[in-house]
Amino acid sequence: MSMDQDSVVRWLLKEQPMVLAYIRGVVGDEHLADDVFQNLTVLALHKHAEIEDDEHLPGWVRNAARYEALNLVRKRGRQRLVINTDAMELLNAEWESYDTTPGGAVVDTLRKCMEHLTPNARKMVELRYIQGMSSGAVADALQRRADSVYRALIRIRKTLAECIRRHTVEEGAAGA
Repeated sequence: MSMDQDSVVRWLLKEQPMVLAYIRGVVGDEHLADDVFQNLTVLALHKHAEIEDDEHLPGWVRNAARYEALNLVRKRGRQRLVINTDAMELLNAEWESYDTTPGGAVVDTLRKCMEHLTPNARKMVELRYIQGMSSGAVADALQRRADSVYRALIRIRKTLAECIRRHTVEEGAAGA
């Protein structure tokens, strides 16, 4: 049995933050990632009959996103992908472990973890990842040295990753 268009669209809309994060990791450009997501959505609508079910959909989306990203980068004559295909294959195994976790739940957990950051750290995250500024531009905006912002962002990412892992483990233990 295959998925209907409505189910595919609902899933893509619900999981859009996770799918866009994956695509941004591949192409390294927010605007290009948005274009890839749009192309991916159209492709999913046309090929919905190839998607077996909810369990098959996340893997199908990742593979289709990767190929759409490669095609768009080639068509536009842009720079190489941020991540090479060998590394992407390794990361896909990690992403598969999140296939059964709704993206909304991860986003909610991230929001909770963000609340534990200092106001300055939250500002850095906003500038770097929401507004898409480079680390150097964040440093300029905050009137700080670029190397200190770079190191702070590394610490912030580690803190957020640990917080998300901790919440995921706690939720898994609560559900068991």
